[in-house]
Amino acid sequence: MGDSLGKGAMGEVVRAIDTQLEREVAIKCLRERHLNNEDSKARFLLEAKATGQLQHPNIPTVHELGESAEGRPYFTMALVQGENLGSIVDRLRQGNADYHKTYTFARRIQIIQAVCDAIHYAHSRGYLHRDLKPDNIMIGPFGEVQVMDWGLVRRFTDEAGPRLDKTTMKGTFIGTAAYAAPEQIAGESAHLDERTDVYGLGALLYEVTTLHPPHTGRSVREVMMSVVTKTPPR
Repeated sequence: MGDSLGKGAMGEVVRAIDTQLEREVAIKCLRERHLNNEDSKARFLLEAKATGQLQHPNIPTVHELGESAEGRPYFTMALVQGENLGSIVDRLRQGNADYHKTYTFARRIQIIQAVCDAIHYAHSRGYLHRDLKPDNIMIGPFGEVQVMDWGLVRRFTDEAGPRLDKTTMKGTFIGTAAYAAPEQIAGESAHLDERTDVYGLGALLYEVTTLHPPHTGRSVREVMMSVVTKTPPR
């Protein structure tokens, strides 16, 4: 194990060394406080298996799924380095000349095109991301684009499995309010399909072109109300 690369609601990611192949990898493991929560375990395993099935240049590669000696589920994946799109947009918004030179309007559109490719592929395999936002898009040192954090992934087609995943109850919102579709805000799990992610892609496109999120507010509740009642400024 090595340096922490971040913590989410259910999992934490650390940098590690694969001693057999002598390479750096990232290990995501279920946080200890969720070990006795079967729903959290099921969601974590769905993320690992879904991401492992999504073999695409713009989606991190999963190497292994396992369980530690302490009984903590984990999976290893390619170590993705670089800067997330949220940080890049912040610097562009602040007028950073170097970032404006690197991340031109055309380059930002290319980044969104790569994200669209990844999400179109995921949809073709029957999966929704459900948490598309700038912070979940990583831009590598050589310009590579990776769609990160599939922690809210779910199946949505009969061919891929049951439409409803048991860990999402009707009326419960999960996601990031400023980029979530109205039906996602309302917790309408049964009505989520490809269009839910397409809305998220539109929100991403809006922010990288205007350098402002489509919806803002002083609280999460205000943002949620804005999503379901207001049209973003032109």
